Amino acid sequence: MSLNRHIAELSAPSHINFVDQGMKHSLSLLAAVSSLSLSAAMAGEITGTVTDASGNVPLRGAEILIAETGQRVATARDGSYRIVGLDAGEYTVEVSYAGDQSVLSVTVESAEDVAVLDVVLGQGDVLFVRGQRGQLNSSISQQRSADGIVSVLSADDIGQLPDENVAESVRRVLGTSIANDQGEGRFVSIRGINSQLNTTSVNGVRLTSPEANDRRVALDVIDADILSNVTINKTLSADMDGDAIGGSINLETISGLDREDRLVKLKLGGIFTERTDELDPEVSATYVDNFMEGRFGVALSAAFQARQFASDNIEVDGGFILDNGPFAYPADELEMRNYDIERRRTSLSANFDYMLTDNTRVYLNSLYNEFADQEYRNRVELKAEDVDVGFDANNIVRFVPGGEENVEFDRDVKDRLEEQRIWSVVTGFEHEADLFTFDGSIAYTHAEEEEANRIDANFDYDFEGANEIVGVDVSDLLRPRLVFPNAEARTSFLNPSNFELDNVEATNGLTEDDELALTFNAQREMLWGNQYPGFIKSGAKIRVRDKSYDLDFKAFDYEGDDITLAELGMPVEYPRDLGLFGPAGNPWALRDFVRENTSLFELDTGDSLEESLISSFEASEDIYAGYVMGQVDINALRLTGGLRIEHTQVDATGNIYNEDTETATPNNFDDSYTDFLPSIAARYELGDRTVLRASYYRSLVRPNFGQFVPAGGTNDDQELEAGNPDLERTIANNFDLLAEFYPTGSSVIQGGIFFKTLDNFIASFETDVPGTINGIDYAELESFTNLDGGEIFGAEIGYQQALTMLPGLLDGLLVGVNYTYTDSEAELADGTTIELPGQSETIFNAIVGYEKGPLNMRLAYSFKDENIDDVDVDGIGEGRLVLEQEFLDFSAKVEVAENLRVYFDAVNLLDTPLEVADRIDGVSYLNQYEEYGRRFQAGLLFNF
Repeated sequence: MSLNRHIAELSAPSHINFVDQGMKHSLSLLAAVSSLSLSAAMAGEITGTVTDASGNVPLRGAEILIAETGQRVATARDGSYRIVGLDAGEYTVEVSYAGDQSVLSVTVESAEDVAVLDVVLGQGDVLFVRGQRGQLNSSISQQRSADGIVSVLSADDIGQLPDENVAESVRRVLGTSIANDQGEGRFVSIRGINSQLNTTSVNGVRLTSPEANDRRVALDVIDADILSNVTINKTLSADMDGDAIGGSINLETISGLDREDRLVKLKLGGIFTERTDELDPEVSATYVDNFMEGRFGVALSAAFQARQFASDNIEVDGGFILDNGPFAYPADELEMRNYDIERRRTSLSANFDYMLTDNTRVYLNSLYNEFADQEYRNRVELKAEDVDVGFDANNIVRFVPGGEENVEFDRDVKDRLEEQRIWSVVTGFEHEADLFTFDGSIAYTHAEEEEANRIDANFDYDFEGANEIVGVDVSDLLRPRLVFPNAEARTSFLNPSNFELDNVEATNGLTEDDELALTFNAQREMLWGNQYPGFIKSGAKIRVRDKSYDLDFKAFDYEGDDITLAELGMPVEYPRDLGLFGPAGNPWALRDFVRENTSLFELDTGDSLEESLISSFEASEDIYAGYVMGQVDINALRLTGGLRIEHTQVDATGNIYNEDTETATPNNFDDSYTDFLPSIAARYELGDRTVLRASYYRSLVRPNFGQFVPAGGTNDDQELEAGNPDLERTIANNFDLLAEFYPTGSSVIQGGIFFKTLDNFIASFETDVPGTINGIDYAELESFTNLDGGEIFGAEIGYQQALTMLPGLLDGLLVGVNYTYTDSEAELADGTTIELPGQSETIFNAIVGYEKGPLNMRLAYSFKDENIDDVDVDGIGEGRLVLEQEFLDFSAKVEVAENLRVYFDAVNLLDTPLEVADRIDGVSYLNQYEEYGRRFQAGLLFNF
């Protein structure tokens, strides 16, 4: 299924046939309600902008209140506001932002009159837009004026932190944490909830995922330097896509109409990585201006970063054996890994806005991101399955040659370049006409991941000599170490001539994920009961998505004369406390050898076909959505409610591979379903400083493509890794209560609770209980399942303030602290209760900043509690857990001349590793341990 097919169908009169009868009736109802809002009306209005003292920088989130009518709005990103439905007369306009307030009068001459009132704030001692105080004011103002529960990072806030990418910046927000990849932030978790339950958009356009088996967008692809704002919506309204349970993240790039004057920003710096002693470049540039008397805006941003770094790892594959002798020990494999990595990020943004008339804006926004990850990995594997075992009093497990099986060591090397690209383009309009506001857009997003010409090679050696005894020190079950009881075994292990080339694998893979989205919204301002101001709004959205993965995998056996690591090897640096590593493969020499000796390799047809055909798939997903919602202000109370309807059609094709006949049969799966998603939110201003919020919304998360594609294969041992087409979407009912207290304009104290009920939560699992899936019998299975039910309960508190009341130099201090507690449970098929996978119980973030004169500093601490990664459905243990992590980062900037600053950042000062464990009966056993080291960045910032 292709986008061209969908475009043709959508342009044809019969395209509504794709929606079932129930959805037809639902959309008809929405259309009927929408038509009620389109009756003709004419009324006066007040419009204008709110800016800082310079008149050049708009103040977003400023609150505008008409005292006589109670109408209340917040300024948009360009500082603009519009209040309509006014009779002729004089009105009192109250404008507030970050503790500063202005009360003005304006006259609407007639029902056709448009009164323009531009407001300038911060002309006294109040500082709005510079540095940490400026971003604090902006974030607090946007949060306070929002209808739902949101957290905000402004551009200055992002720039103040030593973060390479968006994911690392977002973790500073109340209730957020991140999952790392090679020591860098990758996926964002909101309120400790699994990152699979979030969505990501740029300028309101949903991003597709470049990864074959995932919906999530890895935010390490996007450089933080090109953004102007990040909004995290923790609650949903009917005009938002309904497929988020944790929350939705919207990234904004800057617009040329956001400012009155020209803005140019340059960043020139370098990155120093501790473990490699490499210095690499990071540069970014932003240009913002408007022309044609402010009607045409241009905003261009670009960022590039390159980084070379290393990590070291130790893992256990197959878990531990607990019932043989006095010690637990690795059941199948003990692995040691060494990574050398080169990463490059390129981010480009180009936005164009044009005011066609005073009431009509048209725009074109585009974004391009490229992420290249060159990974050279060397791995040593101790394979001791079914080997005779002995024990000694020093917590050493000895694997003894000469039994049914011998100890085998593999040394393999991986040379892989993975390139991810995400780009999007959206064009649309916004039009205001009397009581109405209309907007519409057409957006196209493309994501891809290409893994071209990857090579993996394996060198092996069997320990067969009577004295070639290998041991594992299990004194620390989270740090088992390879040891050698005698010198002969150690010498054999370290001799590169013993390790002969056995096989080579070549991989070429391409994932593509495309989505075409069409949206239209109409809003009418009105007085409910001829007394209370508000609006009614309705709209429709069509999302047409195609995703595919094409894998070309070839496995080759080496049939030439013996060649060993003595010819194709090299030494690597590996931490002494993790064990003895020895010789490693040289990826460059190996690639040259393979290219020059292709005739010496014999293709393993069966393994090649099996991997290629099982992994490749095609899938499409079409979503037809419509909604109606309304809002009313009843004095200090604002109510916002609505109903969204989403109809989903899914089609996927995978392959069932038969190992005996070396053939594959295409296996198709299709499904359709309709979801009704109500929502209601209440916002109550209890006095001038306190805001109370309550909300309910229903939402869903659809299975990942890789989870439900009906693919799999058989082998002699009936070990199967397969998708599960019987998966149901996860449905959640979400309840939130939050209280916010604003002691000053630059401070907030907030606390609240949230509760979510989840049906059909999706989790990965492994089992050795025989069964059947996709028509295939299995003895061991890795797949996905729906848990019977789940609940999430949590509480969060936060405090942010600029301590301007302190004397002397101390008045430059800023502090921010937030804590989130989350408790969850899900029930397995056997009645066992577990925590939901991906959910952390505790998240804590703390920031101390200082801003005075030319000096700007910030120290940021983050803590994330452990979470379940994979579920053990057999009930043997608690599953695979990612253990707790804490990070400490520092950033500093010094203004050395007008418009010129020097910056310095230090990242991961605590040298925090990644620790993953299998937990059984309360005892943690190593699954994975990985070290990354510290990172330092420094350079120059120009702003003029």
